[in-house]
Amino acid sequence: ESDPLALFTWQTEAFNKAIQMDEDPPASGVDGLKVVQVTLAMIESASTGRTVKLESLPVS
Repeated sequence: ESDPLALFTWQTEAFNKAIQMDEDPPASGVDGLKVVQVTLAMIESASTGRTVKLESLPVS
């Protein structure tokens, strides 16, 4: 049986290791913003029954 928190645990440990080793983490802040953007669009689409167009993020 899989652990539903395993990915979160791995991501947190990888982020901590990257900070300690002065390296880039596996997922950037921009990656996190994209996940939030898609998640919010999914919620809006489910609520309205409509397609939600994703806007470009003003970050690179």
